[in-house]
Amino acid sequence: MSGFTRLTIVGRTRKAEIVVPNEETIAALIPQLMDLLDEHTGSVARPLTLMRATGQQLDTALTLADQKVAAGELLRLLRVDEAPAPPEVADVTDVVAEARDDRRGLWGLPHRQGVGSVMIGAFTGTAAWLAADAAPGSYLLFGALFLGCVAIAAILGYTTRRWTAIGFTAAAFGLVPATALAVAQTSVWISVPPLAVAVIVGFGLAWLTVGIALGVGLAVRPALRASALALALFALAVLLPLTGISVLETAGIVGVTAAVMCGLLPWYAMNSSGLTGLDDLVIAGRLTHRDVVLTTVNDAYRSLTWSTVAVALPLAGTASLLAVSENGWAIALGAALAVVTALRTRAFPLAVQAIALWGAALVAVVVVAVAHDDGAVSIAALIVLAAITLISVALTPPPHTRARLRRFGNGIEMLAVVSLLPVLLGVFGVYPDLLGTF
Repeated sequence: MSGFTRLTIVGRTRKAEIVVPNEETIAALIPQLMDLLDEHTGSVARPLTLMRATGQQLDTALTLADQKVAAGELLRLLRVDEAPAPPEVADVTDVVAEARDDRRGLWGLPHRQGVGSVMIGAFTGTAAWLAADAAPGSYLLFGALFLGCVAIAAILGYTTRRWTAIGFTAAAFGLVPATALAVAQTSVWISVPPLAVAVIVGFGLAWLTVGIALGVGLAVRPALRASALALALFALAVLLPLTGISVLETAGIVGVTAAVMCGLLPWYAMNSSGLTGLDDLVIAGRLTHRDVVLTTVNDAYRSLTWSTVAVALPLAGTASLLAVSENGWAIALGAALAVVTALRTRAFPLAVQAIALWGAALVAVVVVAVAHDDGAVSIAALIVLAAITLISVALTPPPHTRARLRRFGNGIEMLAVVSLLPVLLGVFGVYPDLLGTF
């Protein structure tokens, strides 16, 4: 598309056909048009403007391209106070039709595919759940069906059959609950409650679907990078109980690992997306095209969002599990994880990322309040937290106060992070053993 437009400009005494740049504001063009058409300079109170043949005045702060001025259009240069009134639209039907076409969120192919995916997942999941009730112990069958759907989704996505791949991905997600429940009922998990096993296995299967079906098949690379983090935490949660470690100790290790990962997420997103590599190329004197840089930056932001969700879910689960126990060290570790999760939101720029972490911290607080219901104490604590939240959101402190609060938050976060490892050792019962030894 050309960057210039040919127009016919009519003044008081002259008319000219000129070619003007599309990206230049009209205010910048008017002085040249005045000289070309021999228009006299008037008072500042009577500025010049351009008017279309329909009587519509052009906004001088915008460009011709912004206002969709067509090539060959006739414009009049005249004083603002001499311009006629703008045209009035009498046909309401046309206005309603145009307003509908210009609105965002109109029903289209993405929405149809999204609703279809949800329906496929719901139907498949319900059928699998009913089959699991009718035939208990059929975890091998459900596992084979799940892996088959994931594999087919990856292959179809790789061969650019996108919608069919999305459909099999939805079916795989639908099979996750029944498959997780079937696996939880096996004899391998004798020392772990079935509900905890089902949640852990469901988490792993869901992120396996995200990584293979979305990340590999549909080439959503940020999802693949996030699934690597989630599956690493899943492997810890699965393997540690098999070594004889208790559920609380496993939750402590997984929670502390997730908190460490949360602090490293910006570094992980920039490195895995290649943004750091581009910076190294620039330092070395090899310039990169702007489009490549923008694409890489967007990819890094998406990777950070996916990875934040992948880490926030284990943080919410482990902090809640630790905080509802009767072990004082575990309760302290759950509280520290909730504090770290809430304060880490300041390092994440996008709303989705902060919402995921705030949601994880909120889940832990609510679960603790319900599990340790001390009557008036719990109610008073929740009311105080609600009041603090109300005041924090309502107030807009000056910059120096925000800086002071930020330093205070940094100190609290540092103390919470430093306390994670000593408190985790307390969950393992190290300190009573040391006292008994000495």
